[in-house]
Amino acid sequence: MVSAKRHSFLLNRRSAHIGITIDEDGIRFVKFDAKRGIVERAGLLPVDAELNEDGVPDVSGFTEMVKRWANRRGLAGKKVRLAAPTSQSFIRLLQVPKVSKRQQRRVTELEIEGSIRLPFEDPVIDYHWIEEREEGEALLTFVAAVPRPIIQEMVSSLEQAGLRLEAVDLAAIALSRILRQQRLLGESGNVMAINFKAKEAEVYTYHQGLPDFVRTFPLEPMSGDKLNTWRYGEIVSSVTRIMNFYEYTLHEGHERVQGIVIAGAAPDKPEIARQLSAAFDQLSVSEVDLSPYFAGQEIADQGSYAIALGLAMKGAEGR
Repeated sequence: MVSAKRHSFLLNRRSAHIGITIDEDGIRFVKFDAKRGIVERAGLLPVDAELNEDGVPDVSGFTEMVKRWANRRGLAGKKVRLAAPTSQSFIRLLQVPKVSKRQQRRVTELEIEGSIRLPFEDPVIDYHWIEEREEGEALLTFVAAVPRPIIQEMVSSLEQAGLRLEAVDLAAIALSRILRQQRLLGESGNVMAINFKAKEAEVYTYHQGLPDFVRTFPLEPMSGDKLNTWRYGEIVSSVTRIMNFYEYTLHEGHERVQGIVIAGAAPDKPEIARQLSAAFDQLSVSEVDLSPYFAGQEIADQGSYAIALGLAMKGAEGR
Protein backbone atom coordinates (compact mmCIF):
# COMPACT_ATOMS: atom_id res chain seq x y z
CA MET A 1 0.00 0.00 0.00
CA VAL A 2 1.46 3.34 -1.04
CA SER A 3 -0.58 5.14 1.59
CA ALA A 4 1.13 3.14 4.32
CA LYS A 5 4.49 4.38 3.08
CA ARG A 6 3.63 8.06 2.90
CA HIS A 7 5.30 10.33 5.42
CA SER A 8 4.19 13.62 6.92
CA PHE A 9 7.54 15.26 6.14
CA LEU A 10 7.87 14.58 2.44
CA LEU A 11 6.46 17.40 0.28
CA ASN A 12 4.62 18.91 3.24
CA ARG A 13 2.67 21.91 1.90
CA ARG A 14 3.04 24.28 4.85
CA SER A 15 5.65 27.01 4.74
CA ALA A 16 8.79 27.57 6.78
CA HIS A 17 11.06 30.24 5.35
CA ILE A 18 14.29 28.58 6.52
CA GLY A 19 15.96 26.05 4.26
CA ILE A 20 18.67 23.58 5.30
CA THR A 21 21.00 21.47 3.15
CA ILE A 22 23.54 18.88 4.28
CA ASP A 23 26.59 18.29 2.08
CA GLU A 24 30.04 16.80 2.47
CA ASP A 25 31.55 20.21 3.19
CA GLY A 26 28.96 21.28 5.75
CA ILE A 27 25.44 22.36 6.65
CA ARG A 28 23.98 25.46 4.99
CA PHE A 29 20.95 27.50 5.94
CA VAL A 30 19.02 30.33 4.35
CA LYS A 31 16.36 32.43 6.06
CA PHE A 32 14.21 34.10 3.44
CA ASP A 33 12.27 37.33 3.90
CA ALA A 34 9.14 36.52 1.89
CA LYS A 35 7.77 40.06 2.02
CA ARG A 36 10.91 41.67 0.62
CA GLY A 37 11.88 38.74 -1.58
CA ILE A 38 15.48 38.64 -0.37
CA VAL A 39 17.69 36.58 1.91
CA GLU A 40 17.56 37.77 5.51
CA ARG A 41 20.40 35.56 6.76
CA ALA A 42 22.51 32.71 5.44
CA GLY A 43 25.49 30.74 6.61
CA LEU A 44 27.59 27.60 6.54
CA LEU A 45 28.73 25.33 9.34
CA PRO A 46 31.86 23.66 7.91
CA VAL A 47 31.71 19.94 8.71
CA ASP A 48 33.97 17.32 7.20
CA ALA A 49 31.17 14.74 7.00
CA GLU A 50 32.01 11.22 5.89
CA LEU A 51 29.73 9.56 3.38
CA ASN A 52 27.80 6.59 4.74
CA GLU A 53 27.24 3.37 2.81
CA ASP A 54 24.38 5.04 0.91
CA GLY A 55 26.64 7.89 -0.23
CA VAL A 56 24.91 10.41 2.05
CA PRO A 57 26.86 12.79 4.36
CA ASP A 58 26.64 11.52 7.94
CA VAL A 59 26.40 14.35 10.50
CA SER A 60 25.14 12.23 13.40
CA GLY A 61 28.48 12.59 15.18
CA PHE A 62 28.36 16.40 15.12
CA THR A 63 25.20 16.93 17.19
CA GLU A 64 26.77 19.19 19.83
CA MET A 65 28.58 21.26 17.21
CA VAL A 66 25.37 21.69 15.19
CA LYS A 67 23.46 22.59 18.36
CA ARG A 68 25.92 25.37 19.25
CA TRP A 69 25.83 26.64 15.68
CA ALA A 70 22.02 26.61 15.60
CA ASN A 71 21.89 28.59 18.84
CA ARG A 72 24.46 31.07 17.58
CA ARG A 73 22.63 31.63 14.29
CA GLY A 74 19.17 31.90 15.88
CA LEU A 75 17.90 28.64 14.39
CA ALA A 76 17.24 26.70 17.61
CA GLY A 77 13.56 25.85 17.94
CA LYS A 78 12.74 27.30 14.50
CA LYS A 79 10.81 25.40 11.85
CA VAL A 80 13.00 24.47 8.89
CA ARG A 81 12.74 22.63 5.59
CA LEU A 82 15.43 20.06 4.75
CA ALA A 83 16.55 18.91 1.30
CA ALA A 84 16.45 15.16 0.73
CA PRO A 85 19.69 13.77 -0.78
CA THR A 86 19.33 13.79 -4.57
CA SER A 87 21.44 10.64 -4.92
CA GLN A 88 18.72 8.82 -2.98
CA SER A 89 15.68 10.55 -4.51
CA PHE A 90 13.31 9.17 -7.13
CA ILE A 91 10.71 11.16 -9.06
CA ARG A 92 8.36 10.43 -11.96
CA LEU A 93 5.36 11.89 -13.72
CA LEU A 94 2.56 9.36 -14.23
CA GLN A 95 -0.69 9.49 -16.15
CA VAL A 96 -3.28 8.02 -13.77
CA PRO A 97 -6.84 7.10 -14.85
CA LYS A 98 -9.26 9.79 -13.70
CA VAL A 99 -12.09 8.44 -11.57
CA SER A 100 -14.41 9.82 -8.90
CA LYS A 101 -12.78 11.81 -6.11
CA ARG A 102 -13.65 9.10 -3.61
CA GLN A 103 -11.78 6.47 -5.64
CA GLN A 104 -8.93 8.62 -6.99
CA ARG A 105 -6.52 8.03 -4.13
CA ARG A 106 -6.88 4.24 -4.26
CA VAL A 107 -6.55 4.16 -8.06
CA THR A 108 -3.44 6.36 -7.85
CA GLU A 109 -1.81 4.11 -5.25
CA LEU A 110 -2.49 1.00 -7.35
CA GLU A 111 -1.05 2.71 -10.43
CA ILE A 112 2.12 3.67 -8.54
CA GLU A 113 2.55 0.16 -7.17
CA GLY A 114 2.10 -1.38 -10.61
CA SER A 115 4.10 1.10 -12.68
CA ILE A 116 7.14 2.04 -10.58
CA ARG A 117 10.06 -0.11 -9.47
CA LEU A 118 12.03 1.80 -6.88
CA PRO A 119 15.83 1.34 -6.56
CA PHE A 120 15.62 1.08 -2.76
CA GLU A 121 13.53 -0.62 -0.08
CA ASP A 122 11.32 0.83 2.67
CA PRO A 123 10.47 4.04 0.80
CA VAL A 124 8.67 7.17 1.85
CA ILE A 125 6.32 7.86 -1.06
CA ASP A 126 4.28 10.96 -1.74
CA TYR A 127 2.31 12.08 -4.77
CA HIS A 128 0.51 15.16 -5.98
CA TRP A 129 -2.19 15.42 -8.63
CA ILE A 130 -1.55 18.16 -11.19
CA GLU A 131 -5.23 18.88 -11.73
CA GLU A 132 -4.62 21.78 -14.10
CA ARG A 133 -2.87 19.32 -16.46
CA GLU A 134 -5.77 16.88 -16.89
CA GLU A 135 -5.77 15.20 -20.28
CA GLY A 136 -9.08 13.58 -21.13
CA GLU A 137 -9.54 10.59 -18.86
CA ALA A 138 -6.02 10.83 -17.38
CA LEU A 139 -4.75 12.82 -14.41
CA LEU A 140 -1.07 13.85 -14.43
CA THR A 141 0.48 12.83 -11.11
CA PHE A 142 3.85 13.78 -9.65
CA VAL A 143 5.38 10.92 -7.62
CA ALA A 144 8.35 11.29 -5.25
CA ALA A 145 10.11 8.67 -3.14
CA VAL A 146 13.13 8.52 -0.82
CA PRO A 147 14.43 5.78 1.51
CA ARG A 148 12.75 6.05 4.91
CA PRO A 149 15.82 5.10 7.05
CA ILE A 150 17.99 7.79 5.44
CA ILE A 151 15.40 10.52 5.92
CA GLN A 152 14.69 9.46 9.49
CA GLU A 153 18.39 9.58 10.36
CA MET A 154 18.85 13.04 8.86
CA VAL A 155 15.74 14.37 10.57
CA SER A 156 16.77 12.83 13.89
CA SER A 157 20.25 14.38 13.72
CA LEU A 158 18.87 17.88 13.18
CA GLU A 159 16.10 17.54 15.76
CA GLN A 160 18.63 16.40 18.38
CA ALA A 161 20.51 19.61 17.60
CA GLY A 162 17.44 21.68 18.42
CA LEU A 163 15.92 22.30 15.00
CA ARG A 164 12.23 21.68 14.27
CA LEU A 165 11.78 19.84 10.98
CA GLU A 166 8.60 21.02 9.31
CA ALA A 167 9.16 19.28 5.98
CA VAL A 168 11.58 17.40 3.78
CA ASP A 169 11.56 18.56 0.17
CA LEU A 170 13.39 17.64 -3.02
CA ALA A 171 16.25 19.70 -4.41
CA ALA A 172 14.69 19.63 -7.88
CA ILE A 173 11.52 21.25 -6.55
CA ALA A 174 13.47 23.79 -4.49
CA LEU A 175 15.52 24.95 -7.49
CA SER A 176 12.43 25.17 -9.69
CA ARG A 177 11.13 28.06 -7.57
CA ILE A 178 14.19 30.12 -8.48
CA LEU A 179 14.14 29.02 -12.12
CA ARG A 180 10.53 30.16 -12.51
CA GLN A 181 11.23 33.56 -10.99
CA GLN A 182 14.15 34.03 -13.37
CA ARG A 183 12.10 32.85 -16.36
CA LEU A 184 14.43 29.92 -16.95
CA LEU A 185 11.66 27.35 -16.64
CA GLY A 186 8.66 27.54 -18.94
CA GLU A 187 5.40 25.61 -19.09
CA SER A 188 6.42 23.89 -22.31
CA GLY A 189 9.43 21.92 -23.48
CA ASN A 190 12.15 20.26 -21.42
CA VAL A 191 14.90 21.88 -19.36
CA MET A 192 17.92 20.25 -17.74
CA ALA A 193 19.33 21.98 -14.66
CA ILE A 194 22.78 21.03 -13.36
CA ASN A 195 23.63 21.97 -9.78
CA PHE A 196 27.43 21.86 -9.30
CA LYS A 197 28.69 21.02 -5.82
CA ALA A 198 32.19 20.39 -4.43
CA LYS A 199 32.55 16.77 -5.52
CA GLU A 200 29.48 15.97 -7.58
CA ALA A 201 26.86 17.47 -9.83
CA GLU A 202 23.12 16.97 -9.45
CA VAL A 203 20.99 16.87 -12.59
CA TYR A 204 17.30 17.74 -12.50
CA THR A 205 15.13 17.59 -15.62
CA TYR A 206 11.82 19.41 -16.02
CA HIS A 207 9.07 18.39 -18.42
CA GLN A 208 6.67 21.24 -19.17
CA GLY A 209 7.81 22.98 -15.99
CA LEU A 210 7.49 19.92 -13.74
CA PRO A 211 10.46 17.90 -12.40
CA ASP A 212 10.40 14.38 -13.82
CA PHE A 213 13.92 12.93 -13.39
CA VAL A 214 17.01 13.34 -11.20
CA ARG A 215 20.51 11.92 -11.40
CA THR A 216 23.98 12.66 -9.99
CA PHE A 217 27.49 12.23 -11.36
CA PRO A 218 30.94 12.67 -9.76
CA LEU A 219 33.16 15.62 -10.63
CA GLU A 220 36.83 15.46 -11.39
CA PRO A 221 38.68 17.97 -9.16
CA MET A 222 40.23 21.04 -10.73
CA SER A 223 43.88 20.49 -11.49
CA GLY A 224 46.94 22.67 -11.92
CA ASP A 225 46.43 22.32 -15.65
CA LYS A 226 44.71 25.55 -16.60
CA LEU A 227 42.78 23.76 -19.32
CA ASN A 228 41.39 21.10 -16.96
CA THR A 229 40.73 19.06 -20.10
CA TRP A 230 39.89 15.84 -18.26
CA ARG A 231 37.39 17.57 -15.93
CA TYR A 232 35.44 19.21 -18.74
CA GLY A 233 35.55 16.09 -20.89
CA GLU A 234 34.01 14.07 -18.06
CA ILE A 235 31.31 16.69 -17.45
CA VAL A 236 30.29 16.74 -21.12
CA SER A 237 30.37 12.93 -21.27
CA SER A 238 28.18 12.59 -18.16
CA VAL A 239 25.67 15.19 -19.35
CA THR A 240 25.50 13.50 -22.76
CA ARG A 241 24.86 10.10 -21.17
CA ILE A 242 22.12 11.42 -18.89
CA MET A 243 20.49 13.40 -21.69
CA ASN A 244 20.42 10.36 -23.96
CA PHE A 245 18.82 8.27 -21.22
CA TYR A 246 16.25 10.98 -20.57
CA GLU A 247 15.34 11.49 -24.22
CA TYR A 248 15.54 7.97 -25.63
CA THR A 249 14.87 5.66 -22.68
CA LEU A 250 12.65 7.59 -20.30
CA HIS A 251 10.71 9.40 -23.06
CA GLU A 252 11.29 6.81 -25.80
CA GLY A 253 12.53 9.40 -28.29
CA HIS A 254 9.41 11.56 -28.09
CA GLU A 255 10.98 14.42 -26.14
CA ARG A 256 14.09 16.57 -26.50
CA VAL A 257 15.88 18.84 -24.04
CA GLN A 258 15.73 22.45 -25.26
CA GLY A 259 17.91 24.15 -22.66
CA ILE A 260 20.52 23.63 -19.95
CA VAL A 261 20.64 25.78 -16.81
CA ILE A 262 23.75 25.83 -14.62
CA ALA A 263 23.53 26.38 -10.87
CA GLY A 264 25.80 25.81 -7.88
CA ALA A 265 29.16 27.15 -6.81
CA ALA A 266 31.82 25.61 -9.04
CA PRO A 267 34.67 28.16 -9.30
CA ASP A 268 34.94 27.48 -13.03
CA LYS A 269 31.21 27.79 -13.81
CA PRO A 270 31.77 30.23 -16.72
CA GLU A 271 34.16 27.77 -18.38
CA ILE A 272 31.75 24.88 -17.75
CA ALA A 273 29.04 26.94 -19.46
CA ARG A 274 31.33 27.54 -22.44
CA GLN A 275 32.20 23.85 -22.71
CA LEU A 276 28.54 22.81 -22.57
CA SER A 277 27.57 25.49 -25.10
CA ALA A 278 30.18 24.14 -27.50
CA ALA A 279 29.15 20.50 -26.96
CA PHE A 280 25.42 21.19 -27.23
CA ASP A 281 25.42 24.04 -29.72
CA GLN A 282 21.72 23.58 -30.56
CA LEU A 283 20.65 24.14 -26.95
CA SER A 284 20.50 27.32 -24.91
CA VAL A 285 22.88 27.30 -21.92
CA SER A 286 22.08 29.72 -19.06
CA GLU A 287 23.33 30.39 -15.54
CA VAL A 288 21.27 31.00 -12.41
CA ASP A 289 22.01 34.39 -10.84
CA LEU A 290 21.39 34.49 -7.09
CA SER A 291 22.86 37.95 -6.51
CA PRO A 292 19.45 39.74 -6.47
CA TYR A 293 18.37 37.55 -3.55
CA PHE A 294 21.55 38.31 -1.59
CA ALA A 295 21.34 42.09 -1.94
CA GLY A 296 23.32 43.66 0.91
CA GLN A 297 24.69 40.28 2.06
CA GLU A 298 28.39 39.49 1.99
CA ILE A 299 28.14 35.73 1.52
CA ALA A 300 30.91 33.78 -0.19
CA ASP A 301 29.97 31.16 -2.80
CA GLN A 302 26.38 32.35 -3.05
CA GLY A 303 25.64 29.73 -5.69
CA SER A 304 26.11 26.95 -3.13
CA TYR A 305 23.00 28.23 -1.30
CA ALA A 306 20.65 27.76 -4.27
CA ILE A 307 18.85 24.71 -2.88
CA ALA A 308 18.59 26.08 0.67
CA LEU A 309 17.18 29.30 -0.81
CA GLY A 310 14.66 27.42 -2.91
CA LEU A 311 13.53 25.48 0.17
CA ALA A 312 13.09 28.71 2.13
CA MET A 313 11.07 30.25 -0.72
CA LYS A 314 8.30 27.66 -0.37
CA GLY A 315 5.00 29.50 -0.07
CA ALA A 316 6.47 32.82 -1.18
CA GLU A 317 6.21 32.27 -4.93
CA GLY A 318 2.92 34.06 -5.33
CA ARG A 319 3.82 37.14 -3.31
